[in-house]
Amino acid sequence: MRVFQPHRVEVTAAATVCPLVNALTFYSVVAGHILGLTYALRHDPEQSVLTLFDAEELRFLHLLFGQAVDSLRQATLALAKLVGFAPSRRQPLPGVKVLTTAIERFFFFKQGAQATSKPLQD
Repeated sequence: MRVFQPHRVEVTAAATVCPLVNALTFYSVVAGHILGLTYALRHDPEQSVLTLFDAEELRFLHLLFGQAVDSLRQATLALAKLVGFAPSRRQPLPGVKVLTTAIERFFFFKQGAQATSKPLQD
């Protein structure tokens, strides 16, 4: 026969809530980037990439694809190459699902590159 232990329930609930909050925070950041990127692309795809990406992100895009990224269209296509998107006449730019996966992978790449560039601490 098992005895009910309320303190174990609280520990288990806290262990599942913390990763949930972290995941919701991460995906809300990704959703904000996608919303801004799709709006800017629909408004003017040839505008400067510096409106949505900072210099470090542009450096990572340049490292990943080996060519300069000047417009939002080029940056979007560079991100979409991370997930294997190939533009066509019917679909010249990726959709929201492809952008979501691409931005998620790009953030993980950026996080890994930042971790390796910092010196190890004791």
